[in-house]
Amino acid sequence: MAGSLRNTTEQQQPQYTEAVIRQTCASDIGQKFVFVIVEDIEDKQAYGKFLSAEDVHVMISQDTDGNRGYQNVEDIVSHIRQDDVTLRICGIRDTDYTRYEDAPHVFPEAVFTTDQRDLEMTLLASNSVQDGLENWKNEIKELLPHVYEDARQIGYMRAANHVCNLGCNFKRKVKLSKVWDDSTHQLKDNWLDELTDLFIQKRSQYSKSALPLHQREVKCIHRSKTPWIRVCI
Repeated sequence: MAGSLRNTTEQQQPQYTEAVIRQTCASDIGQKFVFVIVEDIEDKQAYGKFLSAEDVHVMISQDTDGNRGYQNVEDIVSHIRQDDVTLRICGIRDTDYTRYEDAPHVFPEAVFTTDQRDLEMTLLASNSVQDGLENWKNEIKELLPHVYEDARQIGYMRAANHVCNLGCNFKRKVKLSKVWDDSTHQLKDNWLDELTDLFIQKRSQYSKSALPLHQREVKCIHRSKTPWIRVCI
């Protein structure tokens, strides 16, 4: 019976995660499961490696419109716990750039966050992953610091974008492929200047109508002592 219920749940999810959890918990067997809500499919695949499939449902935070992400993680967990605090449900979301907000960010109860900026940076910061990468390719130990420094610069922009609510879409409009030189197979010499200009240009109309770059943005972008694992993309 438990296996049948698990199959049914996995077939329905992620069509509408919150509804599926409520339906599953309507049965006595369903209430025995622990539900862990994560942002997207990559998170489900990673966290699922560390949890017992017999006892835990790792589920993507998808709503009726197909949206996923940290806000859905918080909403799903909060809604269900508001109705029944005894149900065993929690959420895991990326910390993102919440640590740079002016006021301390308050996460809902039963919502946990990554130690570093996101899951990828948390894994990359671990000794076991670093050892594994070095065993795979010995020279990677010398190469990665250079990658971190380049990624850090974009991280500063994204932090400023979050803190100052600038509305820039990095995935579509401000990305490294925009400043990549196909002929040399490396970043252009002036890639950072080009990318920074692109970032300023692609802010939302609201932020463009305000003052140029706010002092808080500049401070956030040049927070050079911030550990790479907290800001890198």
